[in-house]
Order: sequence, then structure tokens, then C-alpha cells
Amino acid sequence: MTAFVNAVIRSGEADMVTKEPLELKYAAALDKWGWIELPSFKSAEGIRRLGDSLDAHGVTDIQCLRPLPKGVGRGHSFSDVFGWERFPLHTDTSFWSEPARYILMQSSSDSPTPTLLLDKRKVAGLLAQPSGARAIFRSRRKDGPIYCGLTDTTKGTPGWAIRFDPTHMVAANDAAKDFMALVNAALSDAMQFHYSGENALLIDNWTCLHGRGCVPEIDRSRVILRAYIGGRQ
Repeated sequence: MTAFVNAVIRSGEADMVTKEPLELKYAAALDKWGWIELPSFKSAEGIRRLGDSLDAHGVTDIQCLRPLPKGVGRGHSFSDVFGWERFPLHTDTSFWSEPARYILMQSSSDSPTPTLLLDKRKVAGLLAQPSGARAIFRSRRKDGPIYCGLTDTTKGTPGWAIRFDPTHMVAANDAAKDFMALVNAALSDAMQFHYSGENALLIDNWTCLHGRGCVPEIDRSRVILRAYIGGRQ
């Protein structure tokens, strides 16, 4: 039986609240914006069904993410480098052989700390700049460092999949430095997603960049639940 869910699709233009078959609504929303809000989601009950509906199989265990001061997290992790400060825009699992297709995140309680989102259209605009095509990075991978560009043109519904993580990728030419400057400037265009109630955030990790706002002192005990859907380690 087809599962139904209420989906809120937000953009800079308007909010739309609709109810459609799970697989149809997610496909349309993620193809257009690169992310979607699920206003009521039970992670333990729905995550594997969600992966099946998105045709992205392989779901990691749910991870619990807590804000940490600098130098306490895993080496090269965002918490280790930035602590409670704002996280820059990035994609996750850039060091996997094939990065996770989707990221599902949900807070265990209401949180004033936003997840920052640069949607698919804006990411495509950055990649269309001259530096996007010419950028070369030295990227840390599990099998050792490699030199690579930003995109894989054999993957993704738009014909490209971006791989970008400033904690694991070091600029190897001037174009890469220019692209990183463009991404930093684009933070002012990023949308702020706030966790409240049982809402959850689903991100297309191949087309949308995300980050995190600064964590105020009152929110440093928050817990974000995260799972990866698809990809290959």
C-alpha cells in the first residue's frame, strides 16, 4: 500500500503544503529544491521506508550529534575545527567512494540553532561560474588523498553531483580558492531551517549545500539525530 505524508516545500517564493504519495512528492520536491521539510516524522519507524521510496537503498545507523567545543570532536570533523561557531556550507561524506545520496536530520527537541541550506538552484549557479568548472582540490579519502574537481557528471538527476567539504578538501589551484570564496559569500543567501515539534529535514546531498548556525549557550545540550540514505563507503 502506498504511504502518504504531509510535505512542506519551502522556497524563497512561497510555501506549499500538500499531501501526495510519498515517492511522488519527495521526487518532485527534491528535484526542484534539493531539500524538503517533513513536519511530522518518526525516524525509527519511517527511515527505511523513506529510503525505499526514494530508490536510495542502504541506510546508516541513526547517529546522535551534539555540539562540542573546538578540539574535542573527531579529527577534521566540523565540531573539531569550528566548535560552537557557524559551520560553513558543505556536503557530507565527501571522503566516501560515493557520497551519501540523502541526509535525514531531526532534533530531539525544539532548537534555536538553524541548519543553513543553499538550495539546488543556487548551487547550480555557483557551479556555472568559471571557477566551478576549473576548480581542483586535494581531497582526503579513506584510501589516501586524490586530486579531484567538484562534480561527478555521471550521477544525479540534474546530470551532476557536487562533492564539497572544506575540512577534507584543500584548494589545489586558484580556481578552487575562488570557488571557496563564492561559497562563503553565498552564506548570506542561505535559508535557515529550524527544528520544532516532530519536523525533520531531508537533504539531497548531491545537489544542496548545508551548514549550521552558531550554537548559543542555551542550546549546547541539543541532540540532532542523523542518518545517511544511499551512497557507498
